[in-house]
Amino acid sequence: MKSPLFLFFAALLVSACAETAVDESFETSLALTGDMLFEGSNTLQAAAALTPDQVAEHAGTATKNLKKIGVAEAVMRMDDAQAKITESLLLQIVSDNNNLATVGTLSPLPASGMLKLNVSERIDLLPYLNDQGATWVLDLNLTENHIEDMTVNGQITFRTEYNE
Repeated sequence: MKSPLFLFFAALLVSACAETAVDESFETSLALTGDMLFEGSNTLQAAAALTPDQVAEHAGTATKNLKKIGVAEAVMRMDDAQAKITESLLLQIVSDNNNLATVGTLSPLPASGMLKLNVSERIDLLPYLNDQGATWVLDLNLTENHIEDMTVNGQITFRTEYNE
């Protein structure tokens, strides 16, 4: 009979030898909204409807094989009037059982063009997407009041790591 310690180390060795594959082709769209925004710091939100099952299916693997869901790229789109009064963007994620974590930032915003965030290479979205109440949060700093509803659309490309 094998000792429990031997079995533990054997399982550890087998999992360490498994090849890790990476997929950076899965994308999702966001529509972050807020209203009654005033000069200074404001928050827009959107429910994170994406599930690990969807990510795993796209990668062609089982959900149990997922090791990490990171962010390869995050791009926000604002109309010209919104961008003109926005100084910075901070995209974060939070869930019922996980603390607020930074996904990407952009400060200052470019005068024109694409709003591509500087993404965190350390973020792992898997615990958030496995949790209830996962919410995307976009903090933006405005130079003037914006009383009407504001929607900022985004496109996130995920970096999925999984065991083959």
